[in-house]
Amino acid sequence: AAGRAHDALSRLRQQCAKLETDAQGALAESLLLLARLTGEAGEREAAEVQRMHVRVTELRPTWEDGHFWLGSFHDRQLRLALDAASRDQVEVPAKTPGAMSCPSKRIVGGKEKARKKFDAHAAHLGPIIRSYGQALRRGSMHAPSALPRVVTLWLDYADQLARVEAGELPAAEAQHNVRAPEDAMAELIKGLPLRSWLPCVAQLVSRTCHRHQRTRDMLLLLLSRLLAEYPQQLVWAVMPVALAKVSERKQTGEKIVTAAKQRLLGTPILEVLRSSHKLIEQLRKVCNDEAIDKAIKKVSLKTRWPALHRMTNLSLVVPLYSNLTPAEVDGGGAAGSPFSPNAPTIASWGDSVEVMGSLQRPKKVAILGSDGVKYDFLCKPKDDLRKDARMMDFMTTVNRLLQKSSNCRRRRLAVQCYAVTPIDTECGLIEWVPHMVQLRSVIKGYWDVLKMGFSHSAIKARYNPVAQQQG
Repeated sequence: AAGRAHDALSRLRQQCAKLETDAQGALAESLLLLARLTGEAGEREAAEVQRMHVRVTELRPTWEDGHFWLGSFHDRQLRLALDAASRDQVEVPAKTPGAMSCPSKRIVGGKEKARKKFDAHAAHLGPIIRSYGQALRRGSMHAPSALPRVVTLWLDYADQLARVEAGELPAAEAQHNVRAPEDAMAELIKGLPLRSWLPCVAQLVSRTCHRHQRTRDMLLLLLSRLLAEYPQQLVWAVMPVALAKVSERKQTGEKIVTAAKQRLLGTPILEVLRSSHKLIEQLRKVCNDEAIDKAIKKVSLKTRWPALHRMTNLSLVVPLYSNLTPAEVDGGGAAGSPFSPNAPTIASWGDSVEVMGSLQRPKKVAILGSDGVKYDFLCKPKDDLRKDARMMDFMTTVNRLLQKSSNCRRRRLAVQCYAVTPIDTECGLIEWVPHMVQLRSVIKGYWDVLKMGFSHSAIKARYNPVAQQQG
Protein backbone atom coordinates (compact mmCIF):
# COMPACT_ATOMS: atom_id res chain seq x y z
CA ALA A 1 0.00 0.00 0.00
CA ALA A 2 2.81 2.40 0.90
CA GLY A 3 4.49 1.71 -2.46
CA ARG A 4 1.31 2.36 -4.38
CA ALA A 5 0.80 5.62 -2.49
CA HIS A 6 4.36 6.71 -3.30
CA ASP A 7 3.83 5.97 -7.00
CA ALA A 8 0.52 7.82 -6.97
CA LEU A 9 2.11 10.88 -5.37
CA SER A 10 4.98 10.80 -7.87
CA ARG A 11 2.58 10.65 -10.83
CA LEU A 12 0.48 13.41 -9.26
CA ARG A 13 3.52 15.67 -8.92
CA GLN A 14 4.45 15.04 -12.56
CA GLN A 15 0.91 15.78 -13.65
CA CYS A 16 0.85 19.04 -11.67
CA ALA A 17 4.17 20.10 -13.23
CA LYS A 18 2.79 19.29 -16.68
CA LEU A 19 -0.39 21.28 -16.03
CA GLU A 20 1.67 24.22 -14.83
CA THR A 21 3.83 24.05 -17.96
CA ASP A 22 0.79 23.77 -20.22
CA ALA A 23 -0.87 26.67 -18.45
CA GLN A 24 2.22 28.85 -18.91
CA GLY A 25 2.34 27.90 -22.58
CA ALA A 26 -1.29 28.80 -23.12
CA LEU A 27 -0.84 32.05 -21.22
CA ALA A 28 2.25 32.92 -23.32
CA GLU A 29 0.37 32.30 -26.57
CA SER A 30 -2.57 34.45 -25.48
CA LEU A 31 -0.32 37.22 -24.20
CA LEU A 32 1.67 37.24 -27.45
CA LEU A 33 -1.52 37.60 -29.48
CA LEU A 34 -2.65 40.41 -27.20
CA ALA A 35 0.71 42.17 -27.50
CA ARG A 36 0.70 41.97 -31.30
CA LEU A 37 -2.87 43.21 -31.65
CA THR A 38 -2.31 45.98 -29.11
CA GLY A 39 0.80 47.14 -30.94
CA GLU A 40 -0.98 47.15 -34.30
CA ALA A 41 -3.97 49.05 -32.89
CA GLY A 42 -1.75 51.60 -31.15
CA GLU A 43 -3.90 51.51 -27.99
CA ARG A 44 -0.98 51.36 -25.55
CA GLU A 45 2.39 53.01 -25.16
CA ALA A 46 5.36 51.26 -26.75
CA ALA A 47 6.92 50.60 -23.33
CA GLU A 48 3.82 48.70 -22.18
CA VAL A 49 3.69 46.62 -25.38
CA GLN A 50 7.38 45.83 -24.94
CA ARG A 51 6.77 44.62 -21.37
CA MET A 52 4.08 42.27 -22.69
CA HIS A 53 6.49 40.81 -25.27
CA VAL A 54 9.22 40.42 -22.65
CA ARG A 55 6.76 38.66 -20.34
CA VAL A 56 6.00 36.17 -23.12
CA THR A 57 9.69 35.22 -23.35
CA GLU A 58 9.82 34.82 -19.56
CA LEU A 59 6.77 32.55 -19.48
CA ARG A 60 8.04 30.37 -22.31
CA PRO A 61 11.82 30.89 -22.73
CA THR A 62 12.31 28.12 -25.32
CA TRP A 63 9.54 29.30 -27.65
CA GLU A 64 10.85 30.62 -30.95
CA ASP A 65 7.80 32.77 -31.69
CA GLY A 66 8.08 34.76 -28.49
CA HIS A 67 11.65 35.92 -29.20
CA PHE A 68 10.93 36.52 -32.89
CA TRP A 69 7.98 38.83 -32.23
CA LEU A 70 9.95 40.68 -29.57
CA GLY A 71 12.59 41.30 -32.22
CA SER A 72 9.87 42.30 -34.68
CA PHE A 73 8.57 44.82 -32.12
CA HIS A 74 12.03 46.39 -31.76
CA ASP A 75 12.36 46.35 -35.55
CA ARG A 76 9.10 48.27 -35.89
CA GLN A 77 10.27 50.82 -33.33
CA LEU A 78 13.43 51.31 -35.40
CA ARG A 79 11.36 51.92 -38.53
CA LEU A 80 9.24 54.51 -36.71
CA ALA A 81 12.37 56.23 -35.38
CA LEU A 82 13.91 56.32 -38.87
CA ASP A 83 10.70 57.77 -40.32
CA ALA A 84 10.77 60.50 -37.67
CA ALA A 85 14.45 61.18 -38.37
CA SER A 86 13.75 61.60 -42.10
CA ARG A 87 11.33 64.50 -41.66
CA ASP A 88 12.32 67.75 -43.31
CA GLN A 89 10.65 69.87 -40.61
CA VAL A 90 10.13 69.52 -36.85
CA GLU A 91 7.84 71.39 -34.52
CA VAL A 92 9.34 73.83 -32.03
CA PRO A 93 7.15 74.70 -29.02
CA ALA A 94 6.32 78.38 -28.62
CA LYS A 95 8.43 80.27 -26.09
CA THR A 96 5.44 82.03 -24.56
CA PRO A 97 3.24 79.62 -22.57
CA GLY A 98 -0.51 79.90 -22.81
CA ALA A 99 -3.54 78.62 -24.61
CA MET A 100 -3.06 80.96 -27.56
CA SER A 101 0.50 79.92 -28.26
CA CYS A 102 1.11 77.48 -31.10
CA PRO A 103 4.25 75.59 -32.10
CA SER A 104 6.38 76.78 -34.97
CA LYS A 105 8.40 74.69 -37.42
CA ARG A 106 12.03 74.68 -38.39
CA ILE A 107 13.97 73.07 -41.21
CA VAL A 108 16.09 70.02 -40.38
CA GLY A 109 19.51 69.95 -42.04
CA GLY A 110 21.18 66.94 -43.63
CA LYS A 111 23.72 66.45 -40.83
CA GLU A 112 21.03 66.54 -38.17
CA LYS A 113 19.01 63.94 -40.09
CA ALA A 114 22.07 61.70 -40.37
CA ARG A 115 22.77 62.00 -36.65
CA LYS A 116 19.18 61.15 -35.75
CA LYS A 117 19.24 58.09 -38.01
CA PHE A 118 22.48 56.93 -36.45
CA ASP A 119 21.03 57.47 -32.98
CA ALA A 120 17.99 55.39 -33.94
CA HIS A 121 20.17 52.50 -35.09
CA ALA A 122 22.40 52.73 -32.01
CA ALA A 123 19.36 52.64 -29.70
CA HIS A 124 17.33 49.84 -31.32
CA LEU A 125 19.70 47.60 -33.27
CA GLY A 126 21.20 45.80 -30.26
CA PRO A 127 17.81 44.53 -28.96
CA ILE A 128 16.79 43.58 -32.52
CA ILE A 129 19.88 41.41 -33.03
CA ARG A 130 19.62 39.80 -29.58
CA SER A 131 15.91 38.98 -29.91
CA TYR A 132 16.14 37.66 -33.45
CA GLY A 133 19.25 35.74 -32.42
CA GLN A 134 17.41 34.06 -29.54
CA ALA A 135 14.67 33.04 -31.99
CA LEU A 136 17.21 31.65 -34.47
CA ARG A 137 18.84 29.56 -31.73
CA ARG A 138 15.49 27.98 -30.91
CA GLY A 139 14.14 27.18 -34.35
CA SER A 140 14.14 27.89 -38.07
CA MET A 141 10.55 28.84 -38.82
CA HIS A 142 11.38 32.56 -39.01
CA ALA A 143 14.97 32.18 -40.27
CA PRO A 144 14.24 33.17 -43.92
CA SER A 145 13.07 36.60 -42.80
CA ALA A 146 14.97 37.15 -39.54
CA LEU A 147 18.56 36.33 -40.51
CA PRO A 148 18.79 38.35 -43.77
CA ARG A 149 17.18 41.27 -41.93
CA VAL A 150 19.76 41.06 -39.15
CA VAL A 151 22.65 40.93 -41.63
CA THR A 152 21.29 43.90 -43.61
CA LEU A 153 20.79 46.06 -40.53
CA TRP A 154 24.19 45.16 -39.14
CA LEU A 155 26.13 45.94 -42.32
CA ASP A 156 24.25 49.20 -42.93
CA TYR A 157 24.83 50.33 -39.36
CA ALA A 158 28.53 49.44 -39.58
CA ASP A 159 28.78 51.62 -42.67
CA GLN A 160 27.30 54.54 -40.73
CA LEU A 161 29.64 53.82 -37.83
CA ALA A 162 32.65 53.94 -40.17
CA ARG A 163 31.50 57.32 -41.48
CA VAL A 164 31.11 58.62 -37.93
CA GLU A 165 34.60 57.43 -36.98
CA ALA A 166 35.99 59.09 -40.11
CA GLY A 167 34.30 62.37 -39.23
CA GLU A 168 31.95 62.27 -42.21
CA LEU A 169 28.87 62.09 -39.96
CA PRO A 170 28.17 63.73 -36.58
CA ALA A 171 28.67 61.55 -33.52
CA ALA A 172 25.79 59.90 -31.69
CA GLU A 173 24.30 61.19 -28.46
CA ALA A 174 26.22 60.24 -25.34
CA GLN A 175 23.55 57.94 -23.87
CA HIS A 176 23.78 55.48 -26.78
CA ASN A 177 26.35 52.67 -26.75
CA VAL A 178 27.44 52.65 -30.39
CA ARG A 179 29.33 49.37 -29.89
CA ALA A 180 26.32 47.45 -28.55
CA PRO A 181 25.03 46.32 -32.00
CA GLU A 182 28.49 45.09 -32.96
CA ASP A 183 28.87 43.20 -29.68
CA ALA A 184 25.44 41.60 -30.14
CA MET A 185 26.38 40.56 -33.68
CA ALA A 186 29.71 39.10 -32.54
CA GLU A 187 27.83 37.04 -29.95
CA LEU A 188 25.37 35.84 -32.59
CA ILE A 189 28.15 34.80 -34.98
CA LYS A 190 29.82 32.87 -32.17
CA GLY A 191 26.65 31.17 -30.91
CA LEU A 192 24.61 30.39 -34.04
CA PRO A 193 25.33 27.08 -35.83
CA LEU A 194 27.30 27.57 -39.03
CA ARG A 195 24.71 25.92 -41.27
CA SER A 196 22.20 28.63 -40.28
CA TRP A 197 24.33 31.21 -42.15
CA LEU A 198 24.37 29.33 -45.46
CA PRO A 199 21.35 31.14 -47.02
CA CYS A 200 23.17 34.45 -46.39
CA VAL A 201 26.51 33.52 -47.98
CA ALA A 202 25.91 35.60 -51.12
CA GLN A 203 24.93 38.58 -48.97
CA LEU A 204 28.06 38.20 -46.85
CA VAL A 205 30.38 37.74 -49.86
CA SER A 206 29.06 40.91 -51.49
CA ARG A 207 30.20 42.99 -48.49
CA THR A 208 33.65 41.50 -47.90
CA CYS A 209 35.29 44.88 -48.58
CA HIS A 210 33.29 46.68 -45.93
CA ARG A 211 34.87 49.98 -44.93
CA HIS A 212 34.50 49.34 -41.17
CA GLN A 213 37.49 47.30 -40.05
CA ARG A 214 35.89 45.33 -37.20
CA THR A 215 32.94 44.42 -39.41
CA ARG A 216 35.31 43.30 -42.17
CA ASP A 217 37.19 41.13 -39.68
CA MET A 218 33.93 39.54 -38.51
CA LEU A 219 32.91 38.85 -42.11
CA LEU A 220 36.31 37.31 -42.84
CA LEU A 221 36.09 35.08 -39.77
CA LEU A 222 32.55 33.90 -40.53
CA LEU A 223 33.21 33.20 -44.23
CA SER A 224 36.48 31.37 -43.50
CA ARG A 225 34.68 29.15 -40.97
CA LEU A 226 31.90 28.45 -43.47
CA LEU A 227 34.37 27.69 -46.26
CA ALA A 228 36.32 25.30 -44.03
CA GLU A 229 33.10 23.56 -42.94
CA TYR A 230 31.53 23.25 -46.42
CA PRO A 231 34.43 23.59 -48.90
CA GLN A 232 32.98 21.46 -51.69
CA GLN A 233 29.99 23.75 -52.09
CA LEU A 234 31.19 27.19 -50.97
CA VAL A 235 34.29 27.35 -53.17
CA TRP A 236 31.92 28.28 -56.01
CA ALA A 237 30.83 31.38 -54.07
CA VAL A 238 34.02 32.38 -52.23
CA MET A 239 36.92 31.45 -54.53
CA PRO A 240 35.97 33.96 -57.29
CA VAL A 241 36.51 36.71 -54.71
CA ALA A 242 40.14 35.59 -54.30
CA LEU A 243 40.53 35.86 -58.09
CA ALA A 244 38.82 39.24 -58.43
CA LYS A 245 40.30 41.96 -60.65
CA VAL A 246 39.86 44.66 -57.98
CA SER A 247 42.96 44.45 -55.78
CA GLU A 248 41.20 45.21 -52.46
CA ARG A 249 38.53 42.59 -53.07
CA LYS A 250 41.15 40.08 -54.21
CA GLN A 251 43.24 40.59 -51.06
CA THR A 252 40.20 40.09 -48.84
CA GLY A 253 39.26 36.91 -50.72
CA GLU A 254 42.78 35.57 -50.37
CA LYS A 255 42.65 36.18 -46.62
CA ILE A 256 39.41 34.21 -46.38
CA VAL A 257 40.84 31.28 -48.36
CA THR A 258 44.10 31.32 -46.38
CA ALA A 259 42.23 31.28 -43.07
CA ALA A 260 40.10 28.36 -44.31
CA LYS A 261 43.22 26.47 -45.42
CA GLN A 262 44.73 26.86 -41.95
CA ARG A 263 41.61 25.28 -40.47
CA LEU A 264 41.88 22.38 -42.93
CA LEU A 265 45.60 21.66 -42.50
CA GLY A 266 46.28 17.95 -42.31
CA THR A 267 42.95 16.96 -43.88
CA PRO A 268 42.46 15.54 -47.40
CA ILE A 269 39.69 18.06 -48.11
CA LEU A 270 42.36 20.80 -48.30
CA GLU A 271 42.95 19.74 -51.91
CA VAL A 272 39.47 21.08 -52.76
CA LEU A 273 40.60 24.67 -52.18
CA ARG A 274 43.79 24.20 -54.19
CA SER A 275 42.12 22.62 -57.20
CA SER A 276 39.18 25.06 -57.22
CA HIS A 277 41.55 27.99 -57.76
CA LYS A 278 42.89 26.45 -60.99
CA LEU A 279 39.46 25.26 -62.10
CA ILE A 280 37.83 28.69 -61.91
CA GLU A 281 40.76 30.25 -63.78
CA GLN A 282 40.31 27.75 -66.62
CA LEU A 283 36.54 28.21 -66.73
CA ARG A 284 37.07 31.95 -67.08
CA LYS A 285 39.25 31.30 -70.11
CA VAL A 286 36.47 29.23 -71.68
CA CYS A 287 33.88 31.92 -71.02
CA ASN A 288 36.00 34.78 -72.35
CA ASP A 289 37.45 33.02 -75.42
CA GLU A 290 36.43 35.31 -78.30
CA ALA A 291 38.79 33.91 -80.95
CA ILE A 292 36.34 31.28 -82.23
CA ASP A 293 35.19 31.94 -85.78
CA LYS A 294 31.48 32.76 -86.10
CA ALA A 295 30.98 29.97 -88.61
CA ILE A 296 32.18 27.34 -86.12
CA LYS A 297 29.39 25.71 -84.09
CA LYS A 298 31.38 23.09 -82.18
CA VAL A 299 34.93 22.90 -80.84
CA SER A 300 36.97 20.30 -78.99
CA LEU A 301 37.61 20.98 -75.32
CA LYS A 302 40.69 18.78 -75.35
CA THR A 303 42.19 20.69 -78.28
CA ARG A 304 41.23 24.27 -77.42
CA TRP A 305 41.37 24.20 -73.59
CA PRO A 306 43.61 21.22 -72.74
CA ALA A 307 44.38 22.41 -69.19
CA LEU A 308 40.68 22.24 -68.27
CA HIS A 309 40.28 18.86 -69.98
CA ARG A 310 43.09 17.43 -67.83
CA MET A 311 41.38 18.46 -64.57
CA THR A 312 39.64 15.21 -63.67
CA ASN A 313 38.49 13.39 -60.52
CA LEU A 314 38.01 16.62 -58.57
CA SER A 315 36.41 16.68 -55.13
CA LEU A 316 34.29 19.71 -56.02
CA VAL A 317 30.59 19.09 -56.37
CA VAL A 318 29.02 19.67 -59.77
CA PRO A 319 27.53 23.21 -59.49
CA LEU A 320 23.90 22.10 -59.76
CA TYR A 321 21.05 23.89 -58.02
CA SER A 322 20.34 20.77 -55.95
CA ASN A 323 23.98 20.57 -54.83
CA LEU A 324 24.50 24.25 -53.93
CA THR A 325 21.16 24.99 -52.24
CA PRO A 326 21.18 24.05 -48.53
CA ALA A 327 18.26 22.15 -47.09
CA GLU A 328 16.00 23.97 -44.67
CA VAL A 329 17.15 23.93 -41.07
CA ASP A 330 15.04 21.90 -38.64
CA GLY A 331 14.81 22.68 -34.96
CA GLY A 332 17.76 24.65 -33.65
CA GLY A 333 19.79 24.09 -36.79
CA ALA A 334 22.70 22.08 -35.41
CA ALA A 335 21.74 18.53 -36.40
CA GLY A 336 22.03 17.00 -39.86
CA SER A 337 23.90 18.06 -42.95
CA PRO A 338 22.51 20.86 -45.13
CA PHE A 339 23.95 19.24 -48.26
CA SER A 340 23.57 15.74 -49.63
CA PRO A 341 26.55 13.49 -48.80
CA ASN A 342 26.00 11.73 -52.14
CA ALA A 343 26.21 14.87 -54.29
CA PRO A 344 28.07 14.08 -57.54
CA THR A 345 31.54 15.52 -57.95
CA ILE A 346 33.43 16.44 -61.14
CA ALA A 347 34.88 13.29 -62.69
CA SER A 348 35.78 14.52 -66.18
CA TRP A 349 34.69 16.76 -69.06
CA GLY A 350 32.88 16.13 -72.31
CA ASP A 351 35.09 16.84 -75.32
CA SER A 352 32.44 18.43 -77.56
CA VAL A 353 31.66 22.09 -76.75
CA GLU A 354 28.75 23.70 -78.58
CA VAL A 355 29.12 27.42 -79.41
CA MET A 356 25.79 29.22 -79.37
CA GLY A 357 24.81 31.60 -82.16
CA SER A 358 23.56 34.44 -79.93
CA LEU A 359 25.32 37.80 -79.65
CA GLN A 360 27.78 36.92 -76.85
CA ARG A 361 28.40 33.39 -78.26
CA PRO A 362 28.28 31.43 -74.98
CA LYS A 363 29.56 27.84 -74.88
CA LYS A 364 27.70 24.74 -73.79
CA VAL A 365 30.07 22.58 -71.74
CA ALA A 366 29.38 19.07 -70.42
CA ILE A 367 30.58 17.88 -67.00
CA LEU A 368 30.66 14.13 -66.34
CA GLY A 369 29.74 13.53 -62.72
CA SER A 370 31.03 10.87 -60.38
CA ASP A 371 27.57 9.27 -60.63
CA GLY A 372 28.08 8.64 -64.35
CA VAL A 373 25.57 11.31 -65.45
CA LYS A 374 26.38 14.07 -67.92
CA TYR A 375 25.49 17.60 -66.76
CA ASP A 376 25.39 20.51 -69.23
CA PHE A 377 26.29 24.09 -68.36
CA LEU A 378 26.33 27.35 -70.26
CA CYS A 379 29.57 29.33 -70.00
CA LYS A 380 28.26 32.85 -70.47
CA PRO A 381 30.63 35.80 -71.10
CA LYS A 382 30.13 39.58 -70.90
CA ASP A 383 27.24 39.39 -68.46
CA ASP A 384 27.11 40.12 -64.74
CA LEU A 385 25.31 37.04 -63.44
CA ARG A 386 25.18 38.18 -59.82
CA LYS A 387 21.72 39.68 -60.34
CA ASP A 388 20.55 36.42 -61.93
CA ALA A 389 21.92 34.52 -58.93
CA ARG A 390 20.02 36.79 -56.52
CA MET A 391 16.86 36.20 -58.55
CA MET A 392 17.31 32.45 -58.07
CA ASP A 393 17.71 33.05 -54.32
CA PHE A 394 14.42 34.92 -54.40
CA MET A 395 12.74 32.11 -56.32
CA THR A 396 14.05 29.62 -53.75
CA THR A 397 12.32 31.63 -51.04
CA VAL A 398 9.14 31.69 -53.13
CA ASN A 399 9.22 27.89 -53.46
CA ARG A 400 9.65 27.46 -49.72
CA LEU A 401 6.68 29.72 -49.07
CA LEU A 402 4.61 27.74 -51.58
CA GLN A 403 5.56 24.50 -49.86
CA LYS A 404 4.18 25.79 -46.56
CA SER A 405 0.70 26.07 -48.09
CA SER A 406 -1.28 22.83 -48.25
CA ASN A 407 -3.26 24.17 -51.21
CA CYS A 408 -0.07 24.96 -53.15
CA ARG A 409 1.41 21.56 -52.31
CA ARG A 410 -1.72 19.82 -53.55
CA ARG A 411 -1.56 21.76 -56.83
CA ARG A 412 2.22 21.18 -57.05
CA LEU A 413 2.93 24.88 -57.52
CA ALA A 414 6.63 25.63 -57.80
CA VAL A 415 9.11 27.68 -59.78
CA GLN A 416 11.70 25.81 -61.86
CA CYS A 417 15.04 26.91 -60.39
CA TYR A 418 18.53 26.36 -61.74
CA ALA A 419 22.04 27.17 -60.54
CA VAL A 420 23.63 30.48 -61.55
CA THR A 421 27.31 30.55 -60.56
CA PRO A 422 29.16 33.84 -61.15
CA ILE A 423 32.90 33.22 -61.46
CA ASP A 424 33.72 36.84 -62.29
CA THR A 425 31.90 40.16 -62.51
CA GLU A 426 31.42 39.58 -66.24
CA CYS A 427 31.06 35.82 -66.70
CA GLY A 428 29.78 32.65 -65.06
CA LEU A 429 28.11 29.26 -65.36
CA ILE A 430 24.39 28.63 -65.80
CA GLU A 431 22.93 25.19 -65.21
CA TRP A 432 21.35 23.87 -68.40
CA VAL A 433 17.71 22.96 -67.77
CA PRO A 434 16.85 19.85 -69.86
CA HIS A 435 13.73 19.50 -71.99
CA MET A 436 13.35 23.26 -72.36
CA VAL A 437 13.03 25.25 -75.60
CA GLN A 438 14.07 28.89 -75.98
CA LEU A 439 11.28 31.31 -76.82
CA ARG A 440 13.52 32.84 -79.49
CA SER A 441 13.89 29.51 -81.30
CA VAL A 442 10.12 28.91 -81.23
CA ILE A 443 9.41 32.33 -82.77
CA LYS A 444 12.20 31.93 -85.31
CA GLY A 445 10.74 28.58 -86.39
CA TYR A 446 7.39 30.21 -87.19
CA TRP A 447 9.10 33.03 -89.06
CA ASP A 448 11.09 30.56 -91.11
CA VAL A 449 7.87 28.75 -92.10
CA LEU A 450 6.38 32.08 -93.19
CA LYS A 451 9.65 32.91 -95.00
CA MET A 452 10.12 36.11 -93.00
CA GLY A 453 13.60 37.44 -92.38
CA PHE A 454 14.63 37.06 -88.72
CA SER A 455 16.95 39.95 -87.92
CA HIS A 456 17.10 42.12 -84.83
CA SER A 457 17.15 45.34 -86.83
CA ALA A 458 14.02 44.36 -88.78
CA ILE A 459 12.19 43.37 -85.60
CA LYS A 460 13.18 46.63 -83.91
CA ALA A 461 12.04 48.64 -86.95
CA ARG A 462 8.60 47.01 -86.76
CA TYR A 463 8.32 47.23 -82.97
CA ASN A 464 9.24 50.89 -82.36
CA PRO A 465 6.34 52.50 -84.30
CA VAL A 466 3.80 50.24 -82.54
CA ALA A 467 5.32 51.01 -79.13
CA GLN A 468 5.16 54.75 -79.82
CA GLN A 469 1.50 54.53 -80.85
CA GLN A 470 0.55 52.69 -77.67
CA GLY A 471 2.36 55.29 -75.63
